[in-house]
Amino acid sequence: MGLKVVVTGGSGFIGSHVVDALVAAGHAVTIIDHRVAPHRRDVEFEDVDLLDLASVVAVLRGADHVFHLGAVANVNYAFKYPVYTASLNVMGTTNILEAARIVGFASFAEYSLATKMARSVGEVETFLRVISPWERDHLLLNV
Repeated sequence: MGLKVVVTGGSGFIGSHVVDALVAAGHAVTIIDHRVAPHRRDVEFEDVDLLDLASVVAVLRGADHVFHLGAVANVNYAFKYPVYTASLNVMGTTNILEAARIVGFASFAEYSLATKMARSVGEVETFLRVISPWERDHLLLNV
């Protein structure tokens, strides 16, 4: 058996594809998501709020790696609930990083499509053209 891998946001569009690839490669996968069950039955699922540090630490214990993809990604939801979006996207990521530190992870992977797109238009223009609260939060985390 391969590594024990945790994927936050593993029930989402990008996360589910990461999970598919990890399972195909022979890794044991645990998905952390909040109120959204995964489409697969051959992975573990933990309904955990990323804002709950103790619960995040509990899930990461014993894992070898974490892919952090969990965030409010729906732009309409982000505009309707900007404070919650910022809280989850920024503090949720902070909690994942802190949990990884607590359990002694040597590696961490975070992916932000917004960051990848923004880097292509340049550092200064990135801050001038933030389109959504979701992008803002991920840009702040990746600068």
